[in-house]
Amino acid sequence: MLRSRKRGFTLVELLVALTIVMTLSTAIAALLVAAGKTNQYVNDEADRISQVENAYRRMLHNIRTASSMSSPSNTTLTNTFTVNTQPDTGYPSGATVTYAISNGNLVETDSRYGTSILVPQITTFSVRKINSSGTPTTLSISIVAGSPAVTRSATILCRNF
Repeated sequence: MLRSRKRGFTLVELLVALTIVMTLSTAIAALLVAAGKTNQYVNDEADRISQVENAYRRMLHNIRTASSMSSPSNTTLTNTFTVNTQPDTGYPSGATVTYAISNGNLVETDSRYGTSILVPQITTFSVRKINSSGTPTTLSISIVAGSPAVTRSATILCRNF
């Protein structure tokens, strides 16, 4: 008499297969989490670089087109500077633009537009007037933001004063 043999897997075979699938799933999940963290890090770094560069360019434009500078008044290192813009129809005596650190952010206060945050999580913002006499005035500016630090340092030659 022929016996019919049931086909299937033993309990041990199922456990081994489940262990292999679980190990592969865990490894894939760990790789996906690491890729997500790397992507977030790169995006945050790119945002910080963009914010620092945009802040620098705004300062550069305002310094080069300003009619005068209120501070710094000497070669002492400071974390605030103020310039007065060229006169225009809305502001016949020119507007005042100030850059400073406020609540851990680099802010621009413009008498025409109000206050805006240029760079959040600022670590360092420093301005130094390089030459105390003579024209044109030269400024050294340094901006450091975030962790890891994004740094932008430059020497700016003022055109009008």
